[in-house]
Amino acid sequence: MTMNRREGFTIIEVMIAMVFLAVGLLGIAGLHYASIAGNRSASYVTLAVNLAEAKIEELRRLAYTHADLTDTDNNKNDISTDIKSNPSLFTNPDHGNDSPDPRVIRVWNVANDTPAAKLKTVTVIVGWQDTRWHYVSLTTLIRNEG
Repeated sequence: MTMNRREGFTIIEVMIAMVFLAVGLLGIAGLHYASIAGNRSASYVTLAVNLAEAKIEELRRLAYTHADLTDTDNNKNDISTDIKSNPSLFTNPDHGNDSPDPRVIRVWNVANDTPAAKLKTVTVIVGWQDTRWHYVSLTTLIRNEG
């Protein structure tokens, strides 16, 4: 009695294995893309926060009557941080773009005697655009020392 043994894989088995491998690789590729997008977004948030903090510190060192601390439109509501419901805070600020980085826009708004006399509320807004606009805003109070 002789047995005819063949070793190896059939073409069907190889094709099924290749389909499973392709599906797995496509899933990994999707995760890789999402990871890159998340890292880019985090990079912009970090840049925006750093630029906003730097501007806040710069403004806090200025004299209370300095031109960069003037409320150019006498609007006390423009210091809100709710940019989504009021985009004019970013598009019509008291002080225009002075961003050192061309990828983002940095503006700031000032409100005199807010929330009390001899105080100025300053809101710095940094924005950037990819598929839509994103914003970071920081607010501080500056006191009249005189």
